[in-house]
Amino acid sequence: MGNNTFAFGPDGGLEQTVSAPFSGTIFLLHGLGADSNDLAGIIPYLGLSGEKAVRFLMPNAPFRSVRVNQGMRMRAWYDIVSARLEHEPDWEGISTSSDTLLSWVEEEKKRGVPADKIFLAGFSQGGLVCLAAGLKSTDELGGILALSTYDPDPETLARRWTGHRVQSLFMGHGTADPVVPYTLGQETFQGFSRLGWKGQWFSHRENHTLTLDELKEISRWLLSTVQA
Repeated sequence: MGNNTFAFGPDGGLEQTVSAPFSGTIFLLHGLGADSNDLAGIIPYLGLSGEKAVRFLMPNAPFRSVRVNQGMRMRAWYDIVSARLEHEPDWEGISTSSDTLLSWVEEEKKRGVPADKIFLAGFSQGGLVCLAAGLKSTDELGGILALSTYDPDPETLARRWTGHRVQSLFMGHGTADPVVPYTLGQETFQGFSRLGWKGQWFSHRENHTLTLDELKEISRWLLSTVQA
């Protein structure tokens, strides 16, 4: 099935419905400077096939000035001050974007999609927004997929935003990632594990990207989580 445009605020995005073994909705949030097209290409590689249907929603981040990129305007879920990602996090921007994501989750629930069949998946910046939204959510969602991403301080986020408190988590990261250090990703996963999130960690040898093996593992995780 082809992509269709949909309107989530003034920035729009893409949606695609595919056959799958379960019904539900998966949000895909792109990284810094990308747009909704960036993750659309991974959907066929998830290998989902069945008699039911999953709806993928791929929103666009708004355009904003990003200080780490000399103030250039680009699509970004929040501002970044420096290449040291844990330095002076833009808590306000992260909070605003995660609130927006949760408002879209509420719209899906109004459409009749149960919370436990809604997944939040994000790459890099998008992944942190999904983690924050998972902390804020009053529901236990189907799961959070945080890919090649980080959290400046999971315990700080947990103190700021208290929702359901327990979410299923999948995190994947490349050991050669020059953008988000692998160790920062590991520390993030360990931090959310300490918060009680039920998680799976996957590592690969590539850089700031997704791999075919990672997508296969994501597919297995999705199916096992839905069937649990």
